[in-house]
Amino acid sequence: MRTDFLIVSGDGAIPYFSWGLAKALRSTGGNTHVIGAFWHFLKRRTPEGFARYLEQRLSSFRERGASVQLVGYSFGAVLVHSVPHFSDSVLRQISRVTLIAPAERAGFRFHPAGWWGGHGPDDQPTDPAIANLARMGVSVQVIVGSDDAEQHAGRRLAEIDYVTLPGGHTLRADYAAIATQLTRPLSR
Repeated sequence: MRTDFLIVSGDGAIPYFSWGLAKALRSTGGNTHVIGAFWHFLKRRTPEGFARYLEQRLSSFRERGASVQLVGYSFGAVLVHSVPHFSDSVLRQISRVTLIAPAERAGFRFHPAGWWGGHGPDDQPTDPAIANLARMGVSVQVIVGSDDAEQHAGRRLAEIDYVTLPGGHTLRADYAAIATQLTRPLSR
């Protein structure tokens, strides 16, 4: 079965990272959609509301019978708070949730403090939500850059597939290497 990808981009007003990754993933034969979290969360949203929005976007994948991998980059890790609100039929369609350089906290409204290492007042921790996905039986992968691996070391959970690639937050923009990790079988 073919895998399609839905990327929730957390890389600002112009999601260059996510566009580059989408291009690399399209070369694998799957369809790829990018949702820009910056623009989507200029207005306050809820986990349930974002889940409904993601389900609508996923409906085009369902029509083709593809499995779907959800990918959250940086503040795009906010998607982990919405996946538990998916309908059972959509959950069965999700082959994996992959978080790339995930933010420690993410929220449903953009806050400029996030660009300077801070957080918005409504941001929620992502690690408990990641652990919850694993408890739900969702396959989860986390990809971080080697420059940031130490800061993520204390956040590792046994149920999660962790991958470290060269570089920092953008993993040297090596989209081919990232796409390879997204398309390989998980080690867990």
